[in-house]
Amino acid sequence: MNSKILITGFGPFPGVPRNISSEVVTALAPAARKAFRRAAIIDAVLPTEWMAAPLLLEDLLEQHKPDVAVHFGVSHQARGFVVETSAQNASGHLDASGFAPAGERLLPISRDRHITAVPAARIVERLRRRGLPAYVSHDAGTYLCNAVYFHSQILQHHLNPGGRSVFVHLPTRLAADRGTPNLATAAPLGRADAVDGGLEIIATLLGQPAVRRAGGRIS
Repeated sequence: MNSKILITGFGPFPGVPRNISSEVVTALAPAARKAFRRAAIIDAVLPTEWMAAPLLLEDLLEQHKPDVAVHFGVSHQARGFVVETSAQNASGHLDASGFAPAGERLLPISRDRHITAVPAARIVERLRRRGLPAYVSHDAGTYLCNAVYFHSQILQHHLNPGGRSVFVHLPTRLAADRGTPNLATAAPLGRADAVDGGLEIIATLLGQPAVRRAGGRIS
């Protein structure tokens, strides 16, 4: 195995009883193992909880020491793949267990923002070249998506020097088929597209050419 890639999604949270990111990761993992046979693909679904998510993430990063951690989450504002460039030391809102964060900052002693070393613009370029809607964002919000991204970059630095992390927001709902309008978000991102885009992201991070269309479905 030449590389290790960790991919994660989230479980449900208030307002999103079905988190599509976990379903995308569940479908993406076997497709990635088939497409990138020389890479170790580790997948996990993180609880949308302030304490549990960082703890599980730390266990995963310490155990596997991935070259890249690719985290997926959902956003009501997403109109396709939204590649986040940074995470801020900020928190807010109740989590899936009904608990609020301990304070306004994720960590009392840390910088205000961490910038990813992953080429976000390059990922977006390749996704668009594939015909998929994709955008660069500089604000991952203040919820668990941002928190996991923030912790992931810090943990990679301390547990796995040289390891990188990236966060990608998806729409909260995906169209059933390619080209079917997503009425919830007006985004032309289909279910199979989510897997294909995930493969394209991994290929970009591995420095490999685009892979053939996965054609997978998420039921």
